Amino acid sequence: MARWIPHQLNYTHNQVRVNICESLLFQPNRKEFFEDLVTHDESCILYGNIARDAVWPSCDAETPAQLKPDLRSPKHLLPFWWDTKGPIR
Repeated sequence: MARWIPHQLNYTHNQVRVNICESLLFQPNRKEFFEDLVTHDESCILYGNIARDAVWPSCDAETPAQLKPDLRSPKHLLPFWWDTKGPIR
């Protein structure tokens, strides 16, 4: 269930979120609630990542420039879902 969440929470918004969380945590059938809970995360992976070497320069030496990956290079979005038993396949 997607919901709009404001970036800046005022006191009222914050208190409503705290009340909802407390009501969920203090339910008598809390175990069943957590068994039904699924969470999601995603990560963007770049194709052809540049290998970076570890460098230990001396105190007076400049560190070599590191190239940043091109933002237009091909990427793949990897979504992940978890429940209480682990990753969902």
